[in-house]
Amino acid sequence: MVFRFRRITVLALSFALMSGLVLTASLSYLFMKQDREVFPGAWMELSAPDLAAFPGAERVEAVTEDGEVLRGWFIRGHGNEPRPLMIYFGGNAEEVTSNAPLFVSMLEGWSLLLVNYRGFGQSTGKPSEDALFRDSLLLYDLYASRQDVRHGSVVAMGWSLGTGVAVYLASERPARGVILASPYDSVISLARMYYPGVPSFLVKHKFDSISRAPGVSAPVLVATGTNDGIIPPEYSLRLAEAWGGRAEVLELRGAQHALFSHPAFRPGVKEFLEGLQ
Repeated sequence: MVFRFRRITVLALSFALMSGLVLTASLSYLFMKQDREVFPGAWMELSAPDLAAFPGAERVEAVTEDGEVLRGWFIRGHGNEPRPLMIYFGGNAEEVTSNAPLFVSMLEGWSLLLVNYRGFGQSTGKPSEDALFRDSLLLYDLYASRQDVRHGSVVAMGWSLGTGVAVYLASERPARGVILASPYDSVISLARMYYPGVPSFLVKHKFDSISRAPGVSAPVLVATGTNDGIIPPEYSLRLAEAWGGRAEVLELRGAQHALFSHPAFRPGVKEFLEGLQ
């Protein structure tokens, strides 16, 4: 009996050790692959269009404090007087300058800033949460102070991953409004949906928007797709409920994660922007 007990004990310890090793290996793999999961666009060949002939387009090459170059386009709104400015932050595999025709048609009378994240398109460097946050402040400070941008009329817009950057920017700089398409409350929350039980300390890029939301007084438009399987609507609604300023929800029936093609998206955005005038 003693021998059998010892044998069972040894087997149990061996099983526990193997399980621990498997768990450790799984968690290590999850930690290491996060950059590619959160920022896949940095490892993709994202074609950046040449907008030199686009009306009002002006090439952007913003140099960061650590020597990286953020590339994209500033598109000036029609008219001689200063125009309001929309700064757009894209998804995790998006080359944002390719959206210029869509946004110009949707944002009549607005100037538009479309600059790719580090490592995306023609921008140099490696993306991270901290780097994207710092770069958003750099872009805001460079363009909100231009003479052809109306003072106090900057709106931050983000889609998917970019909503975390837009929320951060609005928490650190004056914003006339915020537009969030398919937003999330935090990447930690999403990670636990995809990987149940994952500890928060393993999430490198937390994008904790819900902790910043109560401190943002600018009005927000939260657009969600009822059929969004990547960021389900409840994750977006939590953010809207925590918002410190006026929050409007644009529920797009039947829409999946990519909301821009839904027929109600553009009218909803235009109505929100008109309410900011």
